[in-house]
Order: sequence, then C-alpha cells, then structure tokens
Amino acid sequence: NGLLIGVQASATTEASDFTQMLEDLEHGFTGVFVLEIVLRMLSDGWTWIANTGNAADTMLILTTGVLPLWILKPAGVRSDAMRAFAVLRVLRLIRLVRLVRTVPMLRILWSLIQGVLDSGRLWLFTLLLIGVTIYILSIFCIYALANSPELETDETTQDLFQNVPRGAFTLFQFLTLDSWAEPVRSMMKKNPLVTPTVIVSIMTLTLVLANLVTAVIVNNAFGRAQADQYLAVLQKREEMNRQVDEMAKLFEDIDEDHSGSLSAQEYFTALKSNSQVQDLMTLLDIEETEHEEIWRLICYSNDEARLEDFISVLRTLRGEASAKDVFTNLRRLLRANRELDRIAQRIKDGVDCMVFLQAEATAVRIQLGQLLTDVAEFVRTVEPCIPLVPVEASEDQIKEADDKICRKLEALS
Repeated sequence: NGLLIGVQASATTEASDFTQMLEDLEHGFTGVFVLEIVLRMLSDGWTWIANTGNAADTMLILTTGVLPLWILKPAGVRSDAMRAFAVLRVLRLIRLVRLVRTVPMLRILWSLIQGVLDSGRLWLFTLLLIGVTIYILSIFCIYALANSPELETDETTQDLFQNVPRGAFTLFQFLTLDSWAEPVRSMMKKNPLVTPTVIVSIMTLTLVLANLVTAVIVNNAFGRAQADQYLAVLQKREEMNRQVDEMAKLFEDIDEDHSGSLSAQEYFTALKSNSQVQDLMTLLDIEETEHEEIWRLICYSNDEARLEDFISVLRTLRGEASAKDVFTNLRRLLRANRELDRIAQRIKDGVDCMVFLQAEATAVRIQLGQLLTDVAEFVRTVEPCIPLVPVEASEDQIKEADDKICRKLEALS
C-alpha cells in the first residue's frame, strides 16, 4: 500500500486504465484494512479500540480510506486534501519492523525508530529552543545589520533581514547551510560586524542545536536498545552461543586423542604448550598454583572432564557473578548446611548409642564377674565332696546314692 500511494501521487489525473487499476487496488487495500480491524475487534473484544495505537490506526483507515473512497466520492464531494494524508499509512510499516526486530540486520533500524518515537517530547523542546534562538538572532540581525548605516540601503541585506520573518528564514538557511556564502560575502565588504554575526549564528544553530537534535535521537535509540529486554535476551543468547562454540573448539584442540573427554594429562599438557589455553587462563586471572584446583572443578567426580563440564566451568569463570549465580551458590550452601546438620545429628545419635552400649557392656561385665564369683564359690563348696582318686561304682550304686541325696534334699526343703 505504501508503494501504491507513491505511484498514485506520481500518476496523472487523466482517466485511463492505469489510474482505474490504481483506484481498484486502493479499494482493495482499504477493504483489507477494514477487515483486519473487524477481525481484531471480534478476536480481542471492543476494548481493543481503547488502545491508543489501535485507535490511531483505526482513525487513519477511516479518514484516509473509508471516508474519501466509500462515502465522499460516491456523493460527488472532492477529497483531495483528505487523501493527501493517506501517506501516513506508511507509518503502519513500523508494526512490520517490530515483528521482524529479531532479525539481526533490522535491530539497528528498530532501535532508531524507537529512539525517534520515544524522543518526541525532547525533540519538541529542542525545536522550541531552536525557534527561540532563531527569533532572538533575527531581531539582533535587524538592529545590528539591516538598520546599520552601511547596510541600510543594501538590497541584499534588506532582502535577508528586513523584518523578523525574513530574518528567521535567512537564519534557517544558515542552519541548513543553504546558499549563505555568496550574499554574506557581499555584506562583509560593507559592514565588518557581518562576519562575527554569521559565524556565531552558524555555530549556535548548526554546530550546537542541530547536533543536539541528532544527539537526542541517538541517545534515545541507544537507551531504548539497552532497555529492550527482549533484544537483550537475544544478544545474551548470541554471546552465549559464541562462547560455547569458542570453548568447544578449544576443547577439541586440547583433546589430542579425540575421545570426547579430557584427561588430566591432556589438560596439564595444554597448560604448558597451548597458547590459547595460556591466554585464556591469563584473561581469567588464574594463577599457575590454581590450575590443579580448576581441574578438580572441571572433572568434578571422575578423572576425566566432559565437554559440558569444561564449558560450564570456564563460562562461569569468564562471566561476572550475576544474581542468579549468587542465588545458586547460596542455595547450594544452604543445602550443604542442611546436610551437615543431618550428619551432626547422626553423629550425636551414634554417640548416644555408644554411651548406652558402654553402660550395657559395663552392666554385663559386672554380672559376668558376679557369675564367675558364684562359680568359684560353688567349686570351693563342692570340692570336699569330690574324691581325689577315681572311685569305681556300679550303676546300681550310683542310683542308690542319687536317691539318698534326693531324700536328704527333700528333708532339708
């Protein structure tokens, strides 16, 4: 539609098949835009129109398309002045740029557009400052140059600075550096004050204020780019991918046997002979005495380091400590503290158990000592009853003696 507007502006007003085709295309684009608005309202509800950007977009379509093409023209009313504002539809391309802002080639364009849009208020005040400066300088030029005796009758001077509007337009020419040298040279010959006046005007308007407008736009563009979190995430992701690729290539160079893992010998050999590894350690401010500690971080739980561990450790050492890293380390520290608390509790329970077992062992030892004492006393008691020499007795005699002992025991009981 933006191209069509340009072609229509360049085409002749005479009726022809070409102009009719352009008009038909304009009706088609207007219909598509109206359909888009209707579908958006059906999808998002009537509150969609409450958004400032959506409301402005809708009014743009209604006033530059629907009203002149479908209402005023059928009624026989000319709407050339209203149709002139159709060029504002080109601004709708900003939405397309926003959709493709993820493309690296268009990020700078998106930042510039956002910088211009966000600097509207600053731009307005800057232009106001330029206008006030031009107004003051034009009054000064009228009194200092146009009304001076040397230039009072000079046609060039009067043409440039006869009144405030002419003086302001002349100074605007100075601002844009448009055709100012020739008339100024003729005035310089008659009044020496012309030279410093023109120099001060050009330096103030062009070198200071005009560049101030550019600085405001550029500053807002860079500020917007830095504040755009989405672009920041993409840039961080690209930087991360670049670092990963760089470290993966370094890992392949160190891995001499191409086994996919790094041994301690390959690691320490690379520290001595590989210049890239040496430069990386210097960049990370790692001393030679810390190389072994770095290896323990890389290999972690075995004698070989994987590519993932190698990249993870080096990326952590290369980057600054972020809030996420601090939080991760704090979480690991808390987990370690909880584990230490559990181990301490287990040790305490073990100590209590050992104290209990020690007390039980002491009680058993005392009981065993008492038992040994009783056994010794029993042996001393029954010792007289045991003959010193073997006694031969028959089974009947043994049985008779047993019965006699039992009767005596029963009598005692």
